[in-house]
Amino acid sequence: MKSLISSEKLNSDKSIVEAIDSHLKATKFVDSLKSTLAGLHLFALPLGVISLSVNLYRLCVYIVTENIGAMSISLLYVVCHFGYLFFFNYLGQQVINYSDNVFKKICSTRWYAAPLNTQKYFMMIMHRSMKTSTLMVYVGLFLPSLEGFASVK
Repeated sequence: MKSLISSEKLNSDKSIVEAIDSHLKATKFVDSLKSTLAGLHLFALPLGVISLSVNLYRLCVYIVTENIGAMSISLLYVVCHFGYLFFFNYLGQQVINYSDNVFKKICSTRWYAAPLNTQKYFMMIMHRSMKTSTLMVYVGLFLPSLEGFASVK
């Protein structure tokens, strides 16, 4: 009976350490992703919006002139632009969802039964995960998410 309890405690301690380790790796990954992609988004987002606008205008012109060949190519460009925009907004939404789930998972574990050092780590993680992690672009100007993709503000 005693070995079963100690085995259970060892498994619990292992899962706690793995949770803390994965949280630290995830926050480091998101921070490095933010710093890496900030410069790329500085040029890619405005260029993509301008290109989409031009291609939508061209599509309208080709529809009016009934040029089927050029209209189909222009339509393909527009669909690819929306696919590109959706994909990157979807990735941003995944980061938001993961961030929200971290807090819920930590609160549902028995973190209070862990050793004091581990409790301190959990409290630090819970404090950090109360604020949702995002891949904010342009220092608060645009938040990639499905809500941002679906709405125009």
